[in-house]
Amino acid sequence: MTSEGSFIQPAIPRFDGHYDHWSMLMENFLRSKEFWELVESGYIEPSSASAQTEAQRKKTEEMKLKDLKVKNYLFQAIDRTVLDTILKKDTAKDIWDAMKKKFEGNAKVKRSHLQALRREFETLEMRSSEGVTEYFSRVMTVANKMRLYGEDMQDVKVVEKILRSLTEKFNYVVCSIEESKDIDALTVDELQSSLIVHEQKFQRRNGETCDERDGSSEGEDRVRELQQSRERQPPMWMGDYVSGEGLSDDEVHMKYALEVLRRFSMMESNSVGSPIVPGFKISREENDDFVDETYYKQLVGSLMYLTTTRPDMMFVTCLISRYMTKPTKIHLQAAKRALRYLKGTVNYGIHYKKGGDGELLAFTDSDYAGDMEDRKSTSGYVFLMNSSAVSWCSKKQPIVTLSTTEAEFVAAAVCACQGVWIKRILKELGQFDGGCTTVMCDNSSTIKLSKNPVMHGRSKHIDVRFHFLRNLTKEGVIELVHCGSQDQVADIMTKPLKLDVFQKLRKLLGVCEISV
Repeated sequence: MTSEGSFIQPAIPRFDGHYDHWSMLMENFLRSKEFWELVESGYIEPSSASAQTEAQRKKTEEMKLKDLKVKNYLFQAIDRTVLDTILKKDTAKDIWDAMKKKFEGNAKVKRSHLQALRREFETLEMRSSEGVTEYFSRVMTVANKMRLYGEDMQDVKVVEKILRSLTEKFNYVVCSIEESKDIDALTVDELQSSLIVHEQKFQRRNGETCDERDGSSEGEDRVRELQQSRERQPPMWMGDYVSGEGLSDDEVHMKYALEVLRRFSMMESNSVGSPIVPGFKISREENDDFVDETYYKQLVGSLMYLTTTRPDMMFVTCLISRYMTKPTKIHLQAAKRALRYLKGTVNYGIHYKKGGDGELLAFTDSDYAGDMEDRKSTSGYVFLMNSSAVSWCSKKQPIVTLSTTEAEFVAAAVCACQGVWIKRILKELGQFDGGCTTVMCDNSSTIKLSKNPVMHGRSKHIDVRFHFLRNLTKEGVIELVHCGSQDQVADIMTKPLKLDVFQKLRKLLGVCEISV
């Protein structure tokens, strides 16, 4: 019996005919023994031992002993019938190369297998009766086989494949993920976890709808279901900070904000009137002192939770979240100013009024070349219903734009896509009248370009995908209308503002002091 705490030696992988799998296991085993370099580089015994120094002879004996150990491992791993064909090989490298040549196949065979796997990978589609876990298993099985044959299968390639091959019920989830997350940085495991959560919501919703259907319209059933789910479930998006049991939504939000301030020792700090200094520019300061990365990420993550109910803090949170890797003192100061603003507005929230015509009104704007490092612009949009914000976004554009017209056009296209998604949700809830959605824009060239496909120096290079806005305008789904810069509500999502302008736009968002 082994003593407590003793290390159990890993078993030698036995060759079972599947060379790709066995070679991967055997390589890992030899690396753990620090023998893999010998297999890769090989060992050549010197022709004349007499010409060697004492140190060289000692090293030669050590290499010979290591090679014998590796050969012993390989002899134990390989079946006798296979071993008989390669027994005359002198070194461990010779045995390994012989196995590779015998079972891996030549380049032509590998290329043929890889082409077949590529076709299979491209044609994969999620079945309507298939769950998220089962589909991910099918995709990863093919992807891992392609990796074994030398294909560069990075996570982003698998993630993009899965997102474009899901069933229709995941369409709005895919749009949400593409808008809110960086696809290049999203891992397969993170995507699977997110989709499993949405799948569970689908299953719960479908079960409750069947039980509660009483002849009323489908939209009314869905509204009732959402209201009941809010009453049943605590606000899980707040993590482990607070318990919402017995509290109203406003009280829960306020309690969460106070917990954030306490956690980061900001309860005694002075409050400020705006979350960011007007005209403030931030960049990656390599010469500045670095701060604790974990602490900074926790602070930014806490603010991210707040942006689900506090659109007035959206821009500053998205700005500081760009520097999660190697944050410096200037980044931490910007984050703590946001907490100081939170301290003075801890009881603020969006006030939603009863009644109203339910008209959807959107605002779109951009901050041209606002990023000091890559000169990319920032897109921002806000959707209002009954004079209160229902959807908002602040996000750096994926491309470098060459003019304000292009930057505004890209921002308007992103806003239009969100508008289409919101209208689908409203239609499902029975709250959509089928009319055109007005999008307020303060750039006249963008409005003209959305209606008139005129190509000139400022627009002919704009990516085709952003011209989706033209089709929506032509079909009467979206209409861009000019508004003055002083009334552009989306300004609060794209740039630091003066205090009076910030407070005015905050009020237009419907954010105000809530009495609890």
